[in-house]
Amino acid sequence: MAESLITLLSAAYTVEQKSLAAIKKHLITADNPDTEVRIRAHFVETQWQIKLLKACLELLGIDREALDAKECRRPAETGGTGLLAIKRLEIDLYKKVIVEARRQHAPEVLQACREILEQERAMAEWIEDNHFMASPPFPVRGWTSVTA
Repeated sequence: MAESLITLLSAAYTVEQKSLAAIKKHLITADNPDTEVRIRAHFVETQWQIKLLKACLELLGIDREALDAKECRRPAETGGTGLLAIKRLEIDLYKKVIVEARRQHAPEVLQACREILEQERAMAEWIEDNHFMASPPFPVRGWTSVTA
């Protein structure tokens, strides 16, 4: 059985909030101005995404305050995960939301999540291209950094 659109949007909302916390940690460890600028830009994008997801949920009849006050039925586990892994999780989740929004004829949700998906893909591509934040912003046992 397909997951409901509300459940998927609630999960996306939760993931984005946890992603925001991870992005804050990476802002602290940014090692050059270009990296800091890109991370800060994605921080702002993520704040916008959270607002957009709240609007989508409200459009479907979910009370905004109730959403903030309780844990989502499907909490997202991202603790200790690198930002690239979180971006991949978000990309997969938004693909599911888009399929369900199309199935349930929710064009506003479909458009909003397409926009968010493109932002997440762009950030994941930036991370991959820059070999940055593929792991947590702290040393991990067995992981070594090689500098040229």
